[in-house]
Formats: sequence, structure tokens, C-alpha cells
Amino acid sequence: MSDLDSQIERLKKCGPLKESEVKSLCLKAMEILIEESNVQRVDAPVTACKKLSKNLAQMQTIQEQVNSAKTIEKDVKVLKVKQSDEEMIDKSLEAKLVERQGKVEQLDEIRKQLEKERDFGLNEFCLILD
Repeated sequence: MSDLDSQIERLKKCGPLKESEVKSLCLKAMEILIEESNVQRVDAPVTACKKLSKNLAQMQTIQEQVNSAKTIEKDVKVLKVKQSDEEMIDKSLEAKLVERQGKVEQLDEIRKQLEKERDFGLNEFCLILD
């Protein structure tokens, strides 16, 4: 087994390498990559605009979705408050309705009592006149 193979095996097992071994591995990797026909040598620093542009667009889309979700959340809270207010108004109106129905019943009883008193008084007056 060559030094290269043994170093790779140690890396696979998460074993440590000396700095000199790491440098030699990097040099060997560079030699292999330079021989590849689809690999171009690029000096540092490298600007990766296309990838960053795509990531930026994705981030903007995500931010728009987050902002939309926050807006929807605020709208839901406002609607819950309005619903709560309307429920309180409904309960208040129901209470007033029950109260007024009770007053109507009381007034109806008073009217009936007054009609009886009137009829009784009218009958007595008629008897006196006879």
C-alpha cells in the first residue's frame, strides 16, 4: 500500500495527518485536477456571481414569504380582535333584548290590569246609573 493510500485510509477513519502529509495530498490532488480536460486553473480570489445571484434570489423570495406570513399574522390578530368586539356587542344586544322583552311583558301585564280596572269601574258606574 502506498503512502497516498494509507493517508486516505487514515482520513476515512478520521485519523490525524501531519501537516506535511496534508500538503502532499493537496499537491497530488492539484496534479490530478490539472490533467483533467474539463478543469480550468483559476487564480484566487474567485468571484462566484452566478451562484451568489441564485442564492440572493432565493433569499429574497424567502424574505418575501416571511414578510407575507407576518402580514397575514397581523391581519389574523386584527380579525380576532374585531370578532371578539363583535361577539361582545352581540352579547350586549342580546342582554338588552332580553331586558326589553321583560319590560314588554311587564307593560302588557300592567295594561291588562288597567283594562280590568277600567272594565270594573265602568260596570260599577253603569250600576250606579241604573
